[in-house]
Amino acid sequence: MMKKKASVGLTVDNYMKMPYTIELTPDDDLGWFASIQEFPGCMSDGESPEVAVSNLRETQREWIAAALEDMGAIPLPKTTQEYSGRFLVRTTSLLHRRLTEVADEEGVSTNQLCTTLLAEGLVSKATQKQMESIGAKIDHISKRLDMIVSAVSVWRLQFPKSGNIVTMPRGDYRAAQNPWIMEDRRAEA
Repeated sequence: MMKKKASVGLTVDNYMKMPYTIELTPDDDLGWFASIQEFPGCMSDGESPEVAVSNLRETQREWIAAALEDMGAIPLPKTTQEYSGRFLVRTTSLLHRRLTEVADEEGVSTNQLCTTLLAEGLVSKATQKQMESIGAKIDHISKRLDMIVSAVSVWRLQFPKSGNIVTMPRGDYRAAQNPWIMEDRRAEA
């Protein structure tokens, strides 16, 4: 659903200069996913944040051109939209009465109570999204750890016995870093 539309007569270049909201998200399969909040379906991806945004800018230009042709105007960036701070909410009479009772109990106006409840709801929603994101990341890490443990469990590592370690002459730094090379050199001799 599109919000406030800009005035007709602006060009693609005019819209491209406006500060639209870009959402940039890391993605395991795509690298980075980028989208513009104000333009439904305007999205792209890339190997890095820079590539994703660069690809998005190309997509944005095409999206704007198509929207201008189809609709004549497109949404303004959220940052340019002005809000009065007032809106009307229709509720049932029972809910209105309950809100008024709770506001009276707390010693605030019904308006202040509603503002507080809305703000708490937004914070709760944001926290819930963050928790879901963290949970998904934990699941992903857990799966990767399971794969690593499975891979390591089939390895048959043979560690050198302390009596088999041979001191190598200077210059063969690889042997100092890898005891298996030392054992191999001893076997070659």
